[in-house]
Amino acid sequence: MTTAVSTARRHPRAGRLVLVVGLALIGLAALWLLLTGNTGVRYSADHTDTVPMWHRWIPALVGIALIRLIPPPTDRDDVCEHLPPRSDPPTD
Repeated sequence: MTTAVSTARRHPRAGRLVLVVGLALIGLAALWLLLTGNTGVRYSADHTDTVPMWHRWIPALVGIALIRLIPPPTDRDDVCEHLPPRSDPPTD
């Protein structure tokens, strides 16, 4: 069951504000850890070894960078013009 939610009363920049505030909090938290010297992250409960917190962020940042390489969607009307029209599926 879905309900229709009106977006008429939402502020148009609210989503961007939440994004900016969230990224600022993450950046400030990382800066705080850097200033206090607590940058080691335990990556396993099996032992007490740690890695710098930056090493844990590299896969996520590479993934974000790769996703940004995907071209934006094109107009759907002209995407399939070169294909033959669909035929009805056979009935048994």
